Amino acid sequence: MPPSHRQATLSSGGAAPAETASAGRGWTGATFAVVLVAFMLRAWFVWSYRGFPLAGAPVMDERYHLDWARAFSSSQTFVEGPYFRAPLYPWFLGMAMDVFGENLTALRLLQSGLGALATWLVIRIARSLFGHAAGLIAGGLYATLWISVFYDSQLLLESLAIPLYLSALWAALWLWREVRVLPAVATGVCLGLGAICRPNVLLVLPLLALGLILRARTAHASAWPALFALLGGLALPILPITLRNARVGGEAILISSQAGVNLWIGNNPASDGITAIVPGTREDWWGGYYDSIQMAERESGRKLSAGEVSQFYVNKSVAFARQDPRAFLALLGKKLRWFVSDWELPNNEEPLFVARYSAPWMRFLPVGTGLLLAAGLLGLFLQRRAWREHWPLWTFLLAYSASVVLFFVNARYRLPVLPVLAIYAGALGASWLRALNERRRGQVAAGAAILVALVALSKVGTADMRRRGESNGWLILGQAQARAGDAAAAVESLERAIAIDPGAWIAHRALASALIQEQRFVDAEDALRRALKLRPKDVIALESLGDLLLDHNRFGDIEAVAQQLESAGSTAAKAEYLRGRAAHKSGALAAAEAAYARAAELDPADWRSAYALGVLREPKADWQQTRAALEQALRALRAGLGTGTVQESSTRKYLLDLLMRLATAQERAGDPAAAQRTRAELEAAAREPTGKP
Repeated sequence: MPPSHRQATLSSGGAAPAETASAGRGWTGATFAVVLVAFMLRAWFVWSYRGFPLAGAPVMDERYHLDWARAFSSSQTFVEGPYFRAPLYPWFLGMAMDVFGENLTALRLLQSGLGALATWLVIRIARSLFGHAAGLIAGGLYATLWISVFYDSQLLLESLAIPLYLSALWAALWLWREVRVLPAVATGVCLGLGAICRPNVLLVLPLLALGLILRARTAHASAWPALFALLGGLALPILPITLRNARVGGEAILISSQAGVNLWIGNNPASDGITAIVPGTREDWWGGYYDSIQMAERESGRKLSAGEVSQFYVNKSVAFARQDPRAFLALLGKKLRWFVSDWELPNNEEPLFVARYSAPWMRFLPVGTGLLLAAGLLGLFLQRRAWREHWPLWTFLLAYSASVVLFFVNARYRLPVLPVLAIYAGALGASWLRALNERRRGQVAAGAAILVALVALSKVGTADMRRRGESNGWLILGQAQARAGDAAAAVESLERAIAIDPGAWIAHRALASALIQEQRFVDAEDALRRALKLRPKDVIALESLGDLLLDHNRFGDIEAVAQQLESAGSTAAKAEYLRGRAAHKSGALAAAEAAYARAAELDPADWRSAYALGVLREPKADWQQTRAALEQALRALRAGLGTGTVQESSTRKYLLDLLMRLATAQERAGDPAAAQRTRAELEAAAREPTGKP
């Protein structure tokens, strides 16, 4: 029996014609089963993940989103100026908190529902283009894609962004069938919502507009009403954000100001195209944020607005590309290579390790990124003749992939292209089923051979990353265990990390911290010295070593550490402060005062030196000098709290003590009015709850 018109069209690489595109609409038993599997897998993983140390105490991006959501839920201001990051996901999380409270498991289960919704959209899109079988295959692939199961459990924006992107694509395909205002508005609104979740999706807009113009010509219709409707729908979610940014920041920032910093992260001479840290900044979220602003202002020689900071880093990225085009292109090639590799590069997490450690059954999920990349690209190639019919899909794939490679690559940033690849993989699977039904086994065998070759190619060069990933996983686990107070477990995990990768310098440093918790000071010193052998200019390790030596009165060893601090590229202030502490503790008060004074002069922004100097001068009853030192310390501490240079939670007791001492010094120096103001500030500070930096 000859194939139907629809089958003939699909087997030759074409999409379903417009008049059959709506066939098979609605829920079927098979559709319901696939969507249910998607939800159950995600919910099962969330339940398994509860025992992982990071599940109840998120860090980095998850912590940032959670803090913002808490502020939103309680109607407090979290971002004073223009948004640095797009706000929709924290708002979504905050609204969910209004319902579930801070039950993180419930929030993660809610996101499991978003993963099921994304699976249903994959089925619907694939079915509308390539038929019922293609829809079920695509949905099955995405439902069991382990990396999607994992990330739908994380408090990260991809779980919300992906359904929004798929909704925009579904609406765009409706617009392709009917060049009218209503589907154009729907497409614009969904795309706009996706943009205020992650703005780089806007790079799809020019290609979408171009395709709409071409589509209108083919349909002998005017493209302008639909184009204006598309842009109008797009503006509905975005315009309020832009107006808010202009009101609070006095400049036109469309959604967020992080683009420039992210561009520089992935396009600088020291970049590996993977690591999400601005060179020369601290490793924690707020530290890196404020350091990147201060670096831009220091190089510019003036205060910068949020938009100016972003533009500063855009200019640096462009300058790097112009000055060393060979290095820029090599870096671009490296990022492209990692983008198509079958390895899930970490950002703040180590996906494969955490997934399998939390839920060992995850290793049995059949679908990984390598398989989906290979099957999706092969399916796209086979559908090339009908490229006009699925223009929104392949242009989204192209533009979004380019946006990731242009910045920097990791697993969750490339995640939004995977459901689109699943749709094309569904088309491939459906074509193979038809071929087998028509006894064209040779064609299927040839395609399968190509698929295997592509999967194998995606794994080339990933062996070392797998080893380092395993080590990094144990490092992340060990750090989380240490924060939770389980030092013994942390030591065990960190030693495993080092056994796998002895060159993991940060694991040695983290091990030292855990060993100090266990009061194994000799072993801790050994771990710090190993870390410094691998990274001689690690200021954190040097300061930790100095603290350890001081705690054990090893004053004779301090000078060597101070000299290392001076050679580490930081100011000499840290070295002088360490020398002052050693002299102070050993009883050499004159030497301590001189060292503290030099440190306070070298770095007026470091409150610690001025504070120690003021405390040291108190017994001498020289209240004018004591007051001057303490006032310098207070100015520096206030500035640090305002810029994130210091953390309020770790300095609160020092702030209260500083205010108390300063009030006494001001009163003894004959300025009771100043003392009264300081005591009022002390009372206000004592009443305030601790907060974010």
